[in-house]
Amino acid sequence: MTVTWTDAIVFAFAWSCIWGSLLVSHVLDWKFEWMQPKLWFLYVKRKLAHSKEIFFKNSELPNKICKPLEELMNVFETGNLQSPDLRMDQSFRRKFEHELHLLKKNNIRREMRMAYLKLPEEYTKKNDYKHWSDAGREWREVVLQGSILNRYLDRKNNRILYEDFFAHGAVLLRQSRHIRHNEVGSKNRNDEQIFYSQYTNVICPSCGATVTLTSDEDHCPYCGGYIKSDFFDWQTEEFLIYRDYNPNTRNFKLTAATMIAFFIPAIPCFRFILPHSYFLALGSAFVITALLAFLL
Repeated sequence: MTVTWTDAIVFAFAWSCIWGSLLVSHVLDWKFEWMQPKLWFLYVKRKLAHSKEIFFKNSELPNKICKPLEELMNVFETGNLQSPDLRMDQSFRRKFEHELHLLKKNNIRREMRMAYLKLPEEYTKKNDYKHWSDAGREWREVVLQGSILNRYLDRKNNRILYEDFFAHGAVLLRQSRHIRHNEVGSKNRNDEQIFYSQYTNVICPSCGATVTLTSDEDHCPYCGGYIKSDFFDWQTEEFLIYRDYNPNTRNFKLTAATMIAFFIPAIPCFRFILPHSYFLALGSAFVITALLAFLL
């Protein structure tokens, strides 16, 4: 039996595919939801061209997560920071206003589109933000995974100037608010009550009575008038869009490395040994691969 170099390469490739398929099917843990056709570049990018409202309406995320995202996206597209429901930390607002100023100065608008947004595994059990308290403030944070299109367009002709497309993207939203003294778990609340008394005791705009607020909204106990305070409202501290780590990336690299490790040593084995003995050629290729793996 005569084996040419071409035959040896073909046999070596088949040999490496066999070991690669064994690794893929029996060893590695794959996240198949990250490999769905709906996340492929051309399909997702065409879907993301539609209005953002489509994806938020079809999303299973709670409204308290979707609403702040929609408000921030609207501000970027309209350039209007005067929304009564939009509250920001002072430093975050300065950065936000600076970006809007540059966009307006250059006659550019920023457009964000998100699809298939979902909560990571650590958030799905509660289907809510992650909460913690620090330095007299209550914090909440959420990370959403999905496909994201972030682009800058010319306001005059809607020509795309620059765009980033993340098939596996992530959105981070972090907010904080003043801790309500009636929600603090400590039994000794004197310090909190003293600090918050100037904000919780307000004057009713209808009858002029002094009313103690324990929430963002309340009714005057004397005249029934509606009272609202935004002191305890959530304000945005951070908003980021970035490329998320694909958990299958490491698996692809391991599979490729395994196939290469079995492919290269098998070529000379199949070229020179296979004509004399099939089993000796296969055994030699396996032993050489194992020795290389051990040494490297």
